[in-house]
Amino acid sequence: MSRVFDRYFFFALVVSTVPILVLYNGLAGSHGNSIVTGLFIVSSLVAVALFSQWRRFVPNLCDVAFVAYVGCIAISFWLNGVADIKQTALLILTLAAYPAARLFAGTGLKPTFVFVTVAIVAAGSAVTAFELVRQWDSAYEKPMIFGMFAAGGNFLISLGIAMIAVTCLEMSARQRISATLLIIPAAAIFAASMVRLAFVAILVSLALGAYLSAPRIRRQIAAVILVTILAIATGLFVRSDKTMIMAGYAANGIKTIVASAAPDDFAAVVPVGEKRKLLSCSTRINLVDTIDVRLGLLRDAITLLKSSDWFGIGLDGFMKRSCIPAAEVHNSFLQAAIEFGWLGGIALLALVCLSGFYLLPLARSDTEARFAVCSLVCITILTIGSGRTSNDGLLFLFLGFAAGLHNLKPGNSPIGRLASSALSERGW
Repeated sequence: MSRVFDRYFFFALVVSTVPILVLYNGLAGSHGNSIVTGLFIVSSLVAVALFSQWRRFVPNLCDVAFVAYVGCIAISFWLNGVADIKQTALLILTLAAYPAARLFAGTGLKPTFVFVTVAIVAAGSAVTAFELVRQWDSAYEKPMIFGMFAAGGNFLISLGIAMIAVTCLEMSARQRISATLLIIPAAAIFAASMVRLAFVAILVSLALGAYLSAPRIRRQIAAVILVTILAIATGLFVRSDKTMIMAGYAANGIKTIVASAAPDDFAAVVPVGEKRKLLSCSTRINLVDTIDVRLGLLRDAITLLKSSDWFGIGLDGFMKRSCIPAAEVHNSFLQAAIEFGWLGGIALLALVCLSGFYLLPLARSDTEARFAVCSLVCITILTIGSGRTSNDGLLFLFLGFAAGLHNLKPGNSPIGRLASSALSERGW
């Protein structure tokens, strides 16, 4: 039983928190319950924290950047007031993922993580396939799953982390084949569901893993990348009509960037007060085209960034000012700089850079470090394209996971060398 419910079983639950809640709420016929959601997130984070090795805690520069970021958020709340209670609670839980995973790594990545995650994704891909067939002729490109268009992307993110783990693990041929047989159909289903950014993040992360691996492992990862691309191509081909529509959106996005062309539809929000200052209130935005929406959000973000000052305009302050309805910045770094101030944005950027960059030498020889770096890169790409600070639990989970590895083998990074002297002084 201990081999099944080992520490990575609980880590897999945290990584797949959103897919699990999507499946639970969908199959239960509910639209979400804040109490159930909060209890699940808290209990899974506590389980991960209990498996951490707290006796070996030594502060490092990552912790300094994390505390600075939390401090900027606290000052922003003090100056601007507390925003929506639900989003504030989610932000607190998001930040709690960092200390929960801070001392989790160090015993080696286990196959349990892959098979628990893939099992959850298999359930999600089955539901997605059912809805995909049922909504084949729908006017929308993405199938609506339990009332959400984003559910397919959430399932794919968990699949991507599982794929990264597969390339980092020493698995038997039977285990590897079993995982592959589950991964390939799921990738084709999510590609047919028109999920885009997550695939980009996954392929970039796998390519980084290949670069950091030995030549023998590199060939295996190259095979995984090739098979994934073929699965994506298959999914896009079977829904070629929707693929062409999405390709048209991409072409319009490039045209907008290069030629500053005006899209077709106008954001349906009447500009009042401070909203009049933003480009989304005077520029045409195609609300069906997610690329064009993101370009509109980016233009608004750049305008607000110039005046956000040192501690920002407060959580969800961007949404109150933009004329694009019910949409955050979709970029966690820009959102942090706008809503928590320039110092908050710098602290978050420093935390990500410190956590990942100094692990690169260790990642060449240690599978757990390679898993941490590649997963962090994958999640960071997603937070750049579709992140929201109150929903960035995965980012802070892997930031804490990576930061803990700095002290594990101190000779591999400047941060670790700082920790090495502290460890020796304590007799550890």
